[in-house]
Amino acid sequence: MAAARIDTKYGYIDKTNRFIIHPQFQSANNFRSGIAAVKKGSKWGYIDKKGNLIIKPQFDSAGDFFGGVAAVSVNKKYGYIDELGKFVIKPQFDKASAFEKGIAEVWIGKKHGYINSKGEFFMAP
Repeated sequence: MAAARIDTKYGYIDKTNRFIIHPQFQSANNFRSGIAAVKKGSKWGYIDKKGNLIIKPQFDSAGDFFGGVAAVSVNKKYGYIDELGKFVIKPQFDKASAFEKGIAEVWIGKKHGYINSKGEFFMAP
């Protein structure tokens, strides 16, 4: 499925361009690992491929899941959640990239470093 917009709402279409999940979101990412970030109102959450909310909209921004975690922001700070919506690395960064091969780049102010999935720094900012 792919995210698609009609007027001002996003939903998801199949390969035949038929809506599988009715347009109802203010914004939507494509599915990764069976989960997609969607914006409902002013907050982001996550749905499964049936359109069920699996993590309620509560984040200011939400990234895609890679390796079982996704970068999200709350109150202008980024952290990482698991697929249940629980923080595995608390929001503490000014910017955060997705994990790739077990590491993610994070920023605090103009300094940056790399962390592993436990939040341990490879290079401290």
